[in-house]
Amino acid sequence: MEHAREEEQNEESQHQTLAEEDPIMLGAGVFPTALSEEQLAAATEKARQDLFGSSKIFHLDAIEKKNYVMSDIINNRAEEHYEKGKTLVNMGLMEEAIISFNKALNLDPRRKEFYSRKAEAYLYIGDFQSSVLNYRMASNLDPADESLVSTISHTLYIHVVSCYRDISHALSLDPSHPEAVSLMATLKLRAEEAKARAVNKALEGNMNGAFHCINKAIDNNPVELDYYIFRGTLYRRAKNFNAAIDNYLLVLDKVNDMKESETYLETQRQLLLTYNDFAVHCYHRGFYEEAVLLLNQSIKEEKQEKGLYINRGDCFLKQCNLDFALLDYEQAQELDPEDWRIQIRIAAVNNEKGLLSHQNRNYQEADERFTTAIEGNPCMSQYYLNRAKTRQILRHVTGSQEDAVTSLLLDIRNKQTFFSNSTEGSE
Repeated sequence: MEHAREEEQNEESQHQTLAEEDPIMLGAGVFPTALSEEQLAAATEKARQDLFGSSKIFHLDAIEKKNYVMSDIINNRAEEHYEKGKTLVNMGLMEEAIISFNKALNLDPRRKEFYSRKAEAYLYIGDFQSSVLNYRMASNLDPADESLVSTISHTLYIHVVSCYRDISHALSLDPSHPEAVSLMATLKLRAEEAKARAVNKALEGNMNGAFHCINKAIDNNPVELDYYIFRGTLYRRAKNFNAAIDNYLLVLDKVNDMKESETYLETQRQLLLTYNDFAVHCYHRGFYEEAVLLLNQSIKEEKQEKGLYINRGDCFLKQCNLDFALLDYEQAQELDPEDWRIQIRIAAVNNEKGLLSHQNRNYQEADERFTTAIEGNPCMSQYYLNRAKTRQILRHVTGSQEDAVTSLLLDIRNKQTFFSNSTEGSE
């Protein structure tokens, strides 16, 4: 009995010692070890050899090497299925191609081109939902690919247009068909709500949001021409003039037989404004020839707008085509004889033509041009000075002296006016 008690006391003493050495480990239900990591690794290797002997089948490096080989085999096999699918698409066998693309994706689901090709095959057979799903899978793998986002939007647009046409066809066969009537009303309501949101966002200056909403409106009701006119206006504000023109031309093509309608007239007006804005945009960037071509198109459709002639005349003046510039300014003056801006431009052209005549020693013609320039803008001191030089050569002494004095007086007066305005402005 005493011997047994001594053994129990020894065991309790050992447990107490362990607890004192590491109470946390004891409380966690685990035991501490005095072995180092190297000793543990050696023990693990010994246990493996006891079980498997000298075989290298279960070595980690052998397993990794084998995995690399298997990966190459899988990738090559996936590529084979993908290429076969492309061949089947070219043969027009879309369903078989989809099967091949599926096999490729089963082996390698991280290749966006596999999803893209599969989406194209679905699009060929009219399965829009499956097509969009696969395009989105491809986009998720490469979010930076903007072409995929554009393709998704285009596919959705085709799908909605297809649905709209199907509903329209159903209504043409049975105008009272309840489901078709309900679906059509839903599409039109969604379109109007999207158009309203587009207007609000445009007023807020959120052009990206406005484009997104008006595109939604067009997706739901692609036959509403007002949406295209509004989108054209947005493109014009964003200075994407080519896109704006495309939208307006689309509308004009649809209402070509109704040239007296309000839609046609409004679209035609917006198109002319866009041509003019595009021309001004080109003018400020030095593309005068392109600007003239755009203004030619505008004037062809609207011959009573003086601003178009003024702008084209400015382009001709920049190109030193003085005769054409003068013709445009004079045409604008006929439309509005009281516009002083036109008179100033005509005077500037006559002054330039006078300088050319003076250089060519056609002094009498130069005198006439300078006189016309002064009549158009009598406050320009340089015109008097130019005529004074010409009259001096023509030996019109009195006239030359009078022009020189007038030029000097105007120059002093202009400087005094300038400095006076500058002083007032600074105060």
